[in-house]
Amino acid sequence: MKLSVAIPKYGEEIAPCFESASRFLIAGVDGKQITSRAIFECTGCEGFDRVRLLKRMNIDWLICDGIKNFYLDLIRSMGIAVMSNVTTGVEEALNLCLLEKLTEGEKKRDVSAEPLKIPYEDMMCWTKDLFRSHGYKVSTAADIAPFPIDLIAEMRCPLCHKPVRVAICCGSHTYRIDQELVIFRRVASTDFHAKVYIYPANPATMQLCQEYGIELIEPGAEIGLTGKKGRNIPLLRQPVTGHERASGIGKKVRRPVKSRKRK
Repeated sequence: MKLSVAIPKYGEEIAPCFESASRFLIAGVDGKQITSRAIFECTGCEGFDRVRLLKRMNIDWLICDGIKNFYLDLIRSMGIAVMSNVTTGVEEALNLCLLEKLTEGEKKRDVSAEPLKIPYEDMMCWTKDLFRSHGYKVSTAADIAPFPIDLIAEMRCPLCHKPVRVAICCGSHTYRIDQELVIFRRVASTDFHAKVYIYPANPATMQLCQEYGIELIEPGAEIGLTGKKGRNIPLLRQPVTGHERASGIGKKVRRPVKSRKRK
């Protein structure tokens, strides 16, 4: 059986924490033979970069030591088998894999009735990196903005060059998402041109965000610039208050000229 196996490294040992591992060994396995191996770097400050690496490399098995439940569930939902709590050296772990002596631990738990426990620090870190990589200046909202605003992102509009100020809420402050969105909409309605909510998408959350004029971005999602370069405000697909032209609104539409009929 052919497999692609990923192991987070710390020196020659398996890294104690998946979310903060800076190096991964990616090995190709065919039966009882290792057919390829390569080292990949992960320099982000949270686990989402590691999850994206596994997805990009089409990993079948992850062999690791400690891993947060959120990432464990997320990785398994992608169809990747996770062998966690493995504390051997990297080479020994590979040998155990070849000898089929590693087994997957407890399967994904039923968390349908539980609030989604997303690592808050990871969401904050990923969100800062995301907005900064798209040209925003990002600051922590503590003491300068009301709850539940976590971050403030600012930039100059690429079209009119006036300031754009974005309120960002990294979700899961409260048990009920609908209540959190109501509060977020109210406190961010003034002093901000746009509102962004960082949270995994589901039909109910997507509908509420659309109704409230809030941009919903999934943590860990691959986000690119939207619209034509130099015309739209990065990351924001919904209308931005005071910057409707940059949002693709209010443009003049050319009407076809009616031809005159000859008499």
